[in-house]
Amino acid sequence: MRIRSGENARLGRRAGSGITEQKKKPDGMPVWKRHIGLKEALVAFSAALIVAFGGILLQSSDRTHRQIAGDAEARAESMVRSAELSTARTIRSIDAMLAEIAQSLAADRDASIDGPEIQAMLRQMNERVLSIRDILVIDEAGHRVNGGAPVERSRSPADRSFVTAHVGPEPSDLYIGRPERSGEAGWSLFLSRALTLPGGFRGVIAAEVPVQTFADNLAAISGSGLRIALLSDDGSLITSEPSDALSVGAQDRVSAAILAHLRQAPSAMLELPTSDGREPDFVTYRTVAGRPLIVAVIADKERLLASWRDERRWSIIMIAMIAFAIGSLTWGLVRLLRRRQQHLQELRRNEAKFVQQSALLQSTLEHMGEGLSVFDRNHRLLAWNDRFISLLALPSGVGHGTRFEDILRLQARRGDFGAVDIEDEVRARLGRVRSEIEQTTERTTLGGRTLEIRRRRMPSGGFVTLYSDVTERRRFEEEIIEARNQAEIANRSKGEFLANMSHELRTPLNAIIGFSDILKNERFGAVGNLKYLEYARDIHTSGVHLLDLISDVLDMSKIEAGKLELFEEEVAIPELVNSCLSMVRERARERRVRIAADLSTQVGLLWVDRRAMKQILLNILSNAVKFSHDSGAVTITARPSTDGGTFITVRDAGIGMTEEQIERSRQPFGQAHAATTRSYGGTGLGLTITQRLVELHGGVLQIESRPGEGTAVSVILPPSRSQSSMKQTA
Repeated sequence: MRIRSGENARLGRRAGSGITEQKKKPDGMPVWKRHIGLKEALVAFSAALIVAFGGILLQSSDRTHRQIAGDAEARAESMVRSAELSTARTIRSIDAMLAEIAQSLAADRDASIDGPEIQAMLRQMNERVLSIRDILVIDEAGHRVNGGAPVERSRSPADRSFVTAHVGPEPSDLYIGRPERSGEAGWSLFLSRALTLPGGFRGVIAAEVPVQTFADNLAAISGSGLRIALLSDDGSLITSEPSDALSVGAQDRVSAAILAHLRQAPSAMLELPTSDGREPDFVTYRTVAGRPLIVAVIADKERLLASWRDERRWSIIMIAMIAFAIGSLTWGLVRLLRRRQQHLQELRRNEAKFVQQSALLQSTLEHMGEGLSVFDRNHRLLAWNDRFISLLALPSGVGHGTRFEDILRLQARRGDFGAVDIEDEVRARLGRVRSEIEQTTERTTLGGRTLEIRRRRMPSGGFVTLYSDVTERRRFEEEIIEARNQAEIANRSKGEFLANMSHELRTPLNAIIGFSDILKNERFGAVGNLKYLEYARDIHTSGVHLLDLISDVLDMSKIEAGKLELFEEEVAIPELVNSCLSMVRERARERRVRIAADLSTQVGLLWVDRRAMKQILLNILSNAVKFSHDSGAVTITARPSTDGGTFITVRDAGIGMTEEQIERSRQPFGQAHAATTRSYGGTGLGLTITQRLVELHGGVLQIESRPGEGTAVSVILPPSRSQSSMKQTA
């Protein structure tokens, strides 16, 4: 490539020299001709070609515009004539029918206009003429006396325009009314004639014509991009295609222009200027001969010229594309040479960047702290770092192209994998590499270091492997395991110590409590000094309190050690609750706290540990009494839950707790209030022991409380503990 670049440079210099020499030669040409080169000529030719081609396209576009407008005007004129003829034909047929009915009634002098024979005739005509909905016979008083439809109308026609038009000195021949709503049937036109019998004026015969009849006629002759409408002579819309049911009976948007021009000519073509700069629409109108009706065709030029605009847009795009192509060809040679030179410079920059990135990548691999190797799909070494060589203690001959199989065989021979058959071990490890996408293994080297090997297959079929020295991490993990074992041993020793201490403390405490109870109750005679009696009560109270603390600590120790066993049996809830209430009632009486039980009749037996369940309820009830205000109230309720379990709730109106205090009270030795121990006493283990005992039964301890409003503690036992569950199991 460098040789070719040099040759091109030499050729360029020679060409440049030739050009310089030619410029120096006097050729006798005019100055302007000498300054016009190939580039200037190509630019001029391209500009002329673009202008010519653009002129042709614009002329063709203008001719298409005129043709579309002319075709639309011709179609509009044809459509308005067809619509006028179709509408006139429909009205003539209905008028003939009305005249025929009037003649029939006049010829039969004995027939009554409200008789059944006339009704049968009207129904027969109504069924025969599909363009009408009903035929009405109205007497001179304006009452409907007969008709062709089977259902009479609720509205009296006396004041309707198609009736009043025939009353007076100059009655109308055929009257065509304005569009009117006809119940749920929609819009209708009423066409009417005076009913004159030998006795004189007897009323009106009217035909109710659905507006849809005229709409169907218009739909048969409508065309794309054109709107055809039938209007009354006052400009109100009767129907249109496309249909616009919401505008029926209202002034159409072209009515004003048509009515203004109608005085000059019964038919014409008008332009409707727009205020938004769009192409002006045009309307062709024509009156229906002898009728107060107007047929109009409105052309939306924006819609008609949409295809022409698309064609003009593509013409402009085509001119731009041709201009771009010609310009590109004109400057192609110069730009090609320039791009080639830029390409060569970019290649050199990319080559230098690639060398720099390769050096950075290799430096990164060398300093990453882990061994790295990359093998291709044929298991040949592609990339590696020195850490890989040092961790596996590979010889210096390992390099690019070394087979993975040879490295495994080298390790097997020197005993890295233990005492194994070399070839079998190599085949087995190669099989795992081929079959598994990802591997993570650990191996101890001959030097006693532990390596973690993570291997992952690449989409190309090769695989990349990371080697990490995890010796220190494994040693640290072993130290953690040893420390945890020591902690467990210490925890067991603590439990045994607490159990022994509990036994040793309970023996003298029982004696202290027993003797102090004898003294304070004066069982063997009166105590002479009242001070001694007060001391005996204090000793008894302190001994009982200390025994409770020791029992709580021992229970907590058993629970944490997992040595608390449940001895389950059938326990009646009323019996259990009454037993607990009797034990806390004395304390409640001292505080003047009322205790009440509300036990549902739907709860019965529980399958629980009696002693543990009793301790749960005693702890909750004791806390409720302890933290209630004097003269307060505590309520215990029991009811079944929706899933078949059991809800036992103890509610008080005491001091209450915040969410943070509730969470703290659940922890061992935790107190909801900082001054709880001084004010109320206790170790802070009661609620924790209660929660653990409930969890041992598979239940949940739920606490709801608000400061100053009280606390509700609920024991929620699962369905497996209820009476219904025990029956199903049995």
